[in-house]
Amino acid sequence: MSSIKEKLYIAKKKLTKDWFSFGRRISSPFVRLIFSFQPHNKIKLHLGSGNEYKEKWINVDNNYNVKADLHTDVLGIKKFIKKNSVSEILLSHVIGYFTLWQAKDFFNDIYNMLEDGGLLEIEFPDVKKCSQLLLDSKNEAEYIESIRRFYAFDTIQLKNREVHLPYKFGWSLDFIELQLVNIGFKVVEMSNSASHNRPHSDSRIIVKK
Repeated sequence: MSSIKEKLYIAKKKLTKDWFSFGRRISSPFVRLIFSFQPHNKIKLHLGSGNEYKEKWINVDNNYNVKADLHTDVLGIKKFIKKNSVSEILLSHVIGYFTLWQAKDFFNDIYNMLEDGGLLEIEFPDVKKCSQLLLDSKNEAEYIESIRRFYAFDTIQLKNREVHLPYKFGWSLDFIELQLVNIGFKVVEMSNSASHNRPHSDSRIIVKK
Protein backbone atom coordinates (compact mmCIF):
# COMPACT_ATOMS: atom_id res chain seq x y z
CA MET A 1 0.00 0.00 0.00
CA SER A 2 1.37 3.41 -0.92
CA SER A 3 2.46 5.70 1.88
CA ILE A 4 0.79 9.09 2.45
CA LYS A 5 3.94 10.78 1.16
CA GLU A 6 3.82 8.79 -2.08
CA LYS A 7 0.11 9.59 -2.54
CA LEU A 8 0.75 13.29 -2.03
CA TYR A 9 3.60 13.19 -4.56
CA ILE A 10 1.39 11.49 -7.17
CA ALA A 11 -1.44 13.99 -6.56
CA LYS A 12 0.93 16.97 -6.83
CA LYS A 13 2.44 15.60 -10.05
CA LYS A 14 -1.02 15.13 -11.60
CA LEU A 15 -2.14 18.62 -10.53
CA THR A 16 0.98 20.18 -12.03
CA LYS A 17 0.48 18.28 -15.29
CA ASP A 18 -3.22 19.26 -15.48
CA TRP A 19 -2.43 22.91 -14.74
CA PHE A 20 0.22 23.18 -17.48
CA SER A 21 -2.15 21.40 -19.87
CA PHE A 22 -4.85 23.95 -19.10
CA GLY A 23 -2.34 26.77 -19.53
CA ARG A 24 -1.36 25.51 -22.97
CA ARG A 25 -5.02 25.27 -24.04
CA ILE A 26 -5.80 28.89 -23.13
CA SER A 27 -2.45 30.25 -24.31
CA SER A 28 -2.97 29.54 -28.01
CA PRO A 29 -5.79 32.07 -28.69
CA PHE A 30 -4.28 34.51 -26.19
CA VAL A 31 -0.89 34.50 -27.90
CA ARG A 32 -2.50 34.81 -31.33
CA LEU A 33 -4.31 37.88 -30.02
CA ILE A 34 -1.00 39.39 -28.82
CA PHE A 35 0.61 38.75 -32.20
CA SER A 36 -2.35 40.33 -34.00
CA PHE A 37 -1.63 43.63 -32.26
CA GLN A 38 2.06 43.71 -33.18
CA PRO A 39 2.94 46.56 -35.59
CA HIS A 40 3.17 45.41 -39.21
CA ASN A 41 6.56 43.86 -40.03
CA LYS A 42 7.70 44.22 -36.40
CA ILE A 43 7.24 40.71 -35.02
CA LYS A 44 10.65 39.57 -33.79
CA LEU A 45 10.93 36.11 -32.26
CA HIS A 46 13.64 35.05 -29.84
CA LEU A 47 13.24 31.27 -29.83
CA GLY A 48 14.79 29.26 -27.00
CA SER A 49 15.43 32.50 -25.12
CA GLY A 50 16.53 30.88 -21.83
CA ASN A 51 17.97 33.47 -19.45
CA GLU A 52 18.66 35.93 -22.28
CA TYR A 53 15.38 37.87 -22.26
CA LYS A 54 15.35 40.50 -25.01
CA GLU A 55 13.23 43.63 -24.81
CA LYS A 56 11.06 44.45 -27.85
CA TRP A 57 11.21 40.80 -28.89
CA ILE A 58 8.73 37.98 -28.26
CA ASN A 59 10.75 35.58 -26.11
CA VAL A 60 9.79 31.91 -26.33
CA ASP A 61 11.09 29.05 -24.17
CA ASN A 62 9.76 25.73 -22.89
CA ASN A 63 11.32 26.20 -19.44
CA TYR A 64 8.74 27.57 -16.99
CA ASN A 65 11.55 28.64 -14.64
CA VAL A 66 12.82 31.37 -16.96
CA LYS A 67 11.20 34.65 -17.94
CA ALA A 68 9.50 34.40 -21.34
CA ASP A 69 6.53 35.88 -23.15
CA LEU A 70 5.40 32.41 -24.19
CA HIS A 71 6.29 29.07 -22.63
CA THR A 72 6.02 26.37 -25.27
CA ASP A 73 8.11 24.01 -27.39
CA VAL A 74 9.68 26.22 -30.07
CA LEU A 75 9.26 23.44 -32.63
CA GLY A 76 5.51 24.07 -32.44
CA ILE A 77 5.68 27.87 -32.64
CA LYS A 78 4.21 27.88 -36.15
CA LYS A 79 0.73 27.20 -34.74
CA PHE A 80 0.78 30.71 -33.23
CA ILE A 81 2.18 32.52 -36.25
CA LYS A 82 0.71 33.52 -39.60
CA LYS A 83 2.76 32.85 -42.69
CA ASN A 84 4.89 35.73 -43.99
CA SER A 85 4.36 37.76 -40.80
CA VAL A 86 7.69 37.74 -38.90
CA SER A 87 10.49 40.21 -39.57
CA GLU A 88 13.28 38.55 -37.60
CA ILE A 89 13.99 35.28 -35.78
CA LEU A 90 16.90 34.55 -33.45
CA LEU A 91 18.13 31.07 -32.43
CA SER A 92 21.11 31.34 -30.10
CA HIS A 93 22.62 28.04 -28.95
CA VAL A 94 19.34 26.22 -29.53
CA ILE A 95 19.68 24.35 -32.81
CA GLY A 96 21.88 21.62 -31.32
CA TYR A 97 19.00 20.37 -29.17
CA PHE A 98 17.11 19.23 -32.29
CA THR A 99 17.69 16.11 -34.32
CA LEU A 100 18.75 16.68 -37.91
CA TRP A 101 15.27 15.95 -39.27
CA GLN A 102 13.64 18.21 -36.66
CA ALA A 103 15.99 21.03 -37.60
CA LYS A 104 15.34 20.63 -41.33
CA ASP A 105 11.58 20.70 -40.80
CA PHE A 106 11.96 23.68 -38.48
CA PHE A 107 14.00 25.63 -41.05
CA ASN A 108 11.12 25.15 -43.47
CA ASP A 109 8.65 26.37 -40.84
CA ILE A 110 10.80 29.43 -40.22
CA TYR A 111 11.01 30.16 -43.94
CA ASN A 112 7.20 30.13 -44.11
CA MET A 113 6.81 32.36 -41.03
CA LEU A 114 9.24 35.03 -42.24
CA GLU A 115 8.09 37.86 -44.46
CA ASP A 116 9.96 38.49 -47.71
CA GLY A 117 13.33 39.90 -46.71
CA GLY A 118 12.89 38.65 -43.12
CA LEU A 119 16.05 37.64 -41.27
CA LEU A 120 17.04 34.46 -39.47
CA GLU A 121 20.10 34.55 -37.19
CA ILE A 122 21.56 31.35 -35.75
CA GLU A 123 24.47 31.03 -33.33
CA PHE A 124 25.85 27.62 -32.38
CA PRO A 125 28.94 25.67 -31.30
CA ASP A 126 30.73 24.88 -34.55
CA VAL A 127 31.78 21.20 -34.48
CA LYS A 128 34.79 21.84 -36.71
CA LYS A 129 36.12 24.55 -34.40
CA CYS A 130 35.33 22.46 -31.33
CA SER A 131 37.10 19.47 -32.85
CA GLN A 132 40.21 21.55 -33.37
CA LEU A 133 40.05 22.73 -29.75
CA LEU A 134 39.84 19.10 -28.67
CA LEU A 135 42.82 18.11 -30.80
CA ASP A 136 44.85 21.01 -29.42
CA SER A 137 43.98 20.37 -25.75
CA LYS A 138 47.02 19.71 -23.58
CA ASN A 139 45.57 19.15 -20.11
CA GLU A 140 42.37 18.13 -18.33
CA ALA A 141 40.95 21.65 -18.11
CA GLU A 142 41.41 22.29 -21.84
CA TYR A 143 39.99 18.88 -22.69
CA ILE A 144 36.83 19.46 -20.61
CA GLU A 145 36.45 22.98 -21.97
CA SER A 146 36.47 21.65 -25.53
CA ILE A 147 34.39 18.51 -24.98
CA ARG A 148 31.59 20.35 -23.19
CA ARG A 149 30.85 22.24 -26.42
CA PHE A 150 29.70 18.95 -27.92
CA TYR A 151 27.47 17.96 -25.01
CA ALA A 152 26.01 21.29 -23.79
CA PHE A 153 27.02 21.18 -20.13
CA ASP A 154 28.73 23.83 -18.05
CA THR A 155 31.41 23.45 -15.39
CA ILE A 156 28.94 24.04 -12.54
CA GLN A 157 26.81 21.11 -13.69
CA LEU A 158 29.92 18.96 -13.89
CA LYS A 159 31.05 19.99 -10.42
CA ASN A 160 27.60 19.38 -8.90
CA ARG A 161 27.09 16.12 -10.84
CA GLU A 162 23.89 17.47 -12.35
CA VAL A 163 22.12 15.60 -15.11
CA HIS A 164 21.78 17.82 -18.17
CA LEU A 165 20.10 17.78 -21.57
CA PRO A 166 22.78 17.08 -24.20
CA TYR A 167 22.82 18.18 -27.82
CA LYS A 168 21.25 15.82 -30.37
CA PHE A 169 23.22 16.96 -33.41
CA GLY A 170 26.30 18.98 -34.32
CA TRP A 171 26.60 21.77 -36.88
CA SER A 172 29.41 23.40 -38.79
CA LEU A 173 29.11 26.73 -40.56
CA ASP A 174 29.33 25.25 -44.05
CA PHE A 175 26.86 22.45 -43.30
CA ILE A 176 24.18 24.74 -41.87
CA GLU A 177 24.71 27.12 -44.79
CA LEU A 178 24.02 24.25 -47.19
CA GLN A 179 20.78 23.30 -45.43
CA LEU A 180 19.47 26.86 -45.37
CA VAL A 181 20.39 27.66 -48.97
CA ASN A 182 18.70 24.45 -50.14
CA ILE A 183 15.46 25.71 -48.59
CA GLY A 184 15.70 29.05 -50.37
CA PHE A 185 17.42 31.35 -47.88
CA LYS A 186 20.06 33.83 -49.05
CA VAL A 187 23.20 34.27 -46.95
CA VAL A 188 23.71 37.75 -45.49
CA GLU A 189 26.63 37.10 -43.15
CA MET A 190 28.74 34.25 -41.78
CA SER A 191 31.03 35.01 -38.86
CA ASN A 192 32.17 34.09 -35.38
CA SER A 193 29.57 34.04 -32.62
CA ALA A 194 28.68 37.49 -31.28
CA SER A 195 26.71 36.89 -28.08
CA HIS A 196 28.82 34.38 -26.13
CA ASN A 197 32.24 35.83 -26.94
CA ARG A 198 33.64 32.44 -27.97
CA PRO A 199 35.03 32.97 -31.49
CA HIS A 200 37.33 29.96 -31.07
CA SER A 201 34.36 27.56 -30.79
CA ASP A 202 31.15 29.26 -31.97
CA SER A 203 29.85 30.44 -35.33
CA ARG A 204 27.01 32.61 -36.52
CA ILE A 205 25.02 32.75 -39.74
CA ILE A 206 22.46 35.34 -40.81
CA VAL A 207 20.20 34.58 -43.77
CA LYS A 208 17.18 36.25 -45.30
CA LYS A 209 14.11 34.98 -47.07
